[in-house]
Amino acid sequence: CGRIHPFNKSRCFLGRNKYKGDSSVIKLRKSSKYQKVMNIIKEDSNGLCSVCLDQGKFTYEDLEVHHIEKLRLRPDLARNVYNLICLCERHHTEVEDNIEMKDLLFDLARRREDG
Repeated sequence: CGRIHPFNKSRCFLGRNKYKGDSSVIKLRKSSKYQKVMNIIKEDSNGLCSVCLDQGKFTYEDLEVHHIEKLRLRPDLARNVYNLICLCERHHTEVEDNIEMKDLLFDLARRREDG
């Protein structure tokens, strides 16, 4: 992207689109309904990473909303609150391709929604 980023940022998606070629996913991510749900997930998570919180830590910086079932594979779950979880950047990177953590993430999302 040509910009200078903080040292602790492990990735930059500015200037490149990781969903290149999948215009339906790009269009979905830009929709106002989608953005609203992402904000609700962050609010319902009290602005904390769900995995860190489960470990007794409070991480409120560099939060991202993660699709447990990948958006490009399951666009029907794009706004399903049980498929979305608030994670810090570190955990988001860690769980991205870790199938073994799916059950934990679904459990944390279920706990968040069921209160």
